[in-house]
Amino acid sequence: MAEKVVRLNNPPTPTRADPHAQIRWIFFQSEGGSSSSVIRQRRWAKERYIGYVVETQAGYSELEEDPRFFLTRYWESDALIRFNDWLSKQALASKTRYTLYKAVRQVMDLAYGLRIIDAMVYHAPMFKGVLETNQRMAYLPDEQDVLNAAIARWIGLAEKVVSGYTPTGNGIPYRVARPNIRANGVERDEANNSPVIDRDKDLTAGKATSLKRGDGFITLGGRSINCTIGGRKFYSVKELAGAYALRDNLVRARLLRGLTVKQAVGLEPHEQKGKSYVKVTLEGVTYPSIAEAVRVYKLDLEKVRGLLKERWSVEQAFGLIPRLVKQNDERAILWAFENQYDCNPALMMSEFLRRNLDRVCTLDRLRQLFVRWGVWPYIDDRLVMPLAAELAMLTGLNVESIKDLETDCFQEEHALTGKAVIFYKKKRSGSSSRPEEKELHLPLLEVQELYLEESKVERVRRLLGLVLAVTKSIRLQADDSIAKRLFIFQDVERSQKEQSTVIVAIDPHRKAGKWYRRFMRDENLPAILGSEFSFNLARLRPTFVTNMVLAGADMLKVQAVCGHATINATAEYLDQRQLTPAFHKTVSEALQAIVSRSATAFKEQGVPSTGQSGQVRNTTDFAETLSGCGCADPYKPSEDVRKITNHKIGTVCKFWNMCLFCDRAVITENSLPKLIVYQSRLSVALKSDAPSIRSRKDLFTDVVKMIDTIVSTEEIFPHEVVDNARIVAGSLEDVLVDQLVYQGL
Repeated sequence: MAEKVVRLNNPPTPTRADPHAQIRWIFFQSEGGSSSSVIRQRRWAKERYIGYVVETQAGYSELEEDPRFFLTRYWESDALIRFNDWLSKQALASKTRYTLYKAVRQVMDLAYGLRIIDAMVYHAPMFKGVLETNQRMAYLPDEQDVLNAAIARWIGLAEKVVSGYTPTGNGIPYRVARPNIRANGVERDEANNSPVIDRDKDLTAGKATSLKRGDGFITLGGRSINCTIGGRKFYSVKELAGAYALRDNLVRARLLRGLTVKQAVGLEPHEQKGKSYVKVTLEGVTYPSIAEAVRVYKLDLEKVRGLLKERWSVEQAFGLIPRLVKQNDERAILWAFENQYDCNPALMMSEFLRRNLDRVCTLDRLRQLFVRWGVWPYIDDRLVMPLAAELAMLTGLNVESIKDLETDCFQEEHALTGKAVIFYKKKRSGSSSRPEEKELHLPLLEVQELYLEESKVERVRRLLGLVLAVTKSIRLQADDSIAKRLFIFQDVERSQKEQSTVIVAIDPHRKAGKWYRRFMRDENLPAILGSEFSFNLARLRPTFVTNMVLAGADMLKVQAVCGHATINATAEYLDQRQLTPAFHKTVSEALQAIVSRSATAFKEQGVPSTGQSGQVRNTTDFAETLSGCGCADPYKPSEDVRKITNHKIGTVCKFWNMCLFCDRAVITENSLPKLIVYQSRLSVALKSDAPSIRSRKDLFTDVVKMIDTIVSTEEIFPHEVVDNARIVAGSLEDVLVDQLVYQGL
């Protein structure tokens, strides 16, 4: 007697009111234990599948009369094939189409595994697709140039913010004209028709202005004077004079003449100027006396002398710089920043927001001025995110990894390699057998070969140091959960709303997206690069990989930098981003060059060559490398190799894995056996359609043809040399030539 099958789960019974209850139930079952991104993907796939059922009845005419969808009845072996037929007609990008197919396929497999359906659903073939939008594509070279300039501007600002602001004294006080026009009860400045701010009245009445009592300012003669000495603030001339036992009139007269507060009370000396024989420098020219300068500029000597006595600057007395300017003049705003707001951009920004001073300067213009002056009011996303973008450009780390970087992620010397390293997490690569924690050894960032130039290592080191310096002032205010994150910043909008400083970390789906839009607007990228241009950090990783491939990096280097678990993942990554043709082109050109050099070297037998060691050698006396190639002069690798490997003069080059891209490498008689073995293995792999080489199939086909040309003609080597190489090749079956095709033990 057969045992009765007991189902592990019982789906709900669909009804006329809820005909798709079982579909929703099985998709919900597939969410258990999944990440948030997978859950979102499954829910999206559920809605699209239900839409397919409603639109096509899944190919079953009986569903038109009775829409109740039973999994056991309608998820037959061809269920996925039916769905694919509909999916192929939808206006979707190929990657999106494959993602949807894969999600539905996995849910159907789950239904079979839980014994909800009785037959396994056939996996219909589906092209994995390539990236058809620019959301994840590499930036074009012209776009990279524009972005590099834009990001460099903000990095320069961050460096200025860290170093601090030094007052320039280049500001000019703004004009307060009298008499003023009073209209509708509002007193207005006759010079610029703007409302007059009576600073004396604001101080005495204690109104909430930028000069409110407590700021230590005295208004005298139409200008505000910062009366703070040794941390003590004075609020009137009388109080200031009394503190230093001086007459009020004397201190007031000195201040009106333009002396500083310390000079007015005798704490600092001051010089008497205004005499005609004093040398003056105007517009880069030094005149022996004021009288001589007055004659050149055709001015009245007594008038100039009188202005100088009133403590006007030489440029102001000669009319080169105005004494007062309009309140919305950039020089007036700079003067207010340095004198009224004590060089504090946060205070100035808050005052402009509170008092709505758009008539003086809009907030966008004020931000532009801050950038120009090298200050910034907040440690916000505008200041911090460009630093994250620069790190992505330098290292190729993805957004999720950059988000999780911690303050101690950089190590000067790795315990094993002795080289600089960045420790990061790559959650998508983590599993029960593979940890999320990974190491990016900075020498791998060099696109040419093994070792990174010191200057580039220094760039990464300086950048990480800059990030720590910029975020230092807000790190103690951050929540414990993000306090150790490398990239944190103040959420200005939330801080203003909640009346407290709110510190957040990078969130690729929220704060980062908002910054993308701001950055594009601030840098005017749509106008420069076109309205269709899309900017995000995710595109910086494929940009970095593209530059590596175009510069000649091999696939193993790309795998190491990207942190891919297998070489197949790297091959698929290149294929999805349509980088395979570029990769093939680079390697093919290198191989053609080495063949050409080999033919020339063989024909020029007997030509002497002097190496760095000083001894004369014959060009036919090649040193075989581990790669199987021969080196024409192992004591003198090419200039590129010497530069990036720190090769020591007088020693043999040890970087055999660079031979393909070195102009000293050639194919020798000793190389032939390994080339023949390589040709044989490639031929077998091509016939078997091995998964590891599918994305490089065209390249390997070309390599096989090229090696066949080398060994089948006498263009380079005589037939007897080739025949002998074939015999030797028979004993090299266990030699590793290319790990993608090697099938030995």
